[in-house]
Amino acid sequence: MKTFKFLLIVVFLTIDKAVRRLRTPFGIMEIIFDKKKSQSVYLMQGKEKIELKVLMREGEAALLELPFGVDIPALSYGFGKSGDLEIGDAIYVLGYPLGSAQVNVRKGFVTDVRALYFPDFMGGEYKQVKEEYPPEDFFMIKDGVVPGDSGGPILAIRDGKRELVGLTSAVALDFSGQLLNFCYVLHSDKILDKIKRFFENDEFENDEL
Repeated sequence: MKTFKFLLIVVFLTIDKAVRRLRTPFGIMEIIFDKKKSQSVYLMQGKEKIELKVLMREGEAALLELPFGVDIPALSYGFGKSGDLEIGDAIYVLGYPLGSAQVNVRKGFVTDVRALYFPDFMGGEYKQVKEEYPPEDFFMIKDGVVPGDSGGPILAIRDGKRELVGLTSAVALDFSGQLLNFCYVLHSDKILDKIKRFFENDEFENDEL
């Protein structure tokens, strides 16, 4: 059995100090998130909590090192070329919707090949968001994504073969905090570029993930 050394994840968007507006039974509430002091990443195996080493964090992509002897299931699909995606192309979302214990697959389609941001919704933090999370690092999809899918793989089919073309970043929200029916996806091409820069080795084998 192949031993995997690394784990690739999406780091959810964080801002040093941001205001988020949420709809509650008591009306619209504003919640202020202050700057984080520290962050640790853990892998849960049954009741055991295993701390992972963060090797790389760039934008929304993070590469973690698995401790020796830790074995986890892995996708059998290689990286595809997300830059070849076009508006209207079909994609498949893999995730655990609404906290489900079983992986679920749903179909969607590409709506844009780069991210669409809303300056008014982001408020004064818009410039910082665009700089840390450039629109060209993401593409947009519609249908198939629900809460619980964040960080999950997005697949496409090329010549009858399934390929990983991205990782789910976040479901878009409207001004009141309500979910919209489209989602941000981190390009697989950008992920591989970041990993290769980290290792300074263009011969990096993506099947180590």
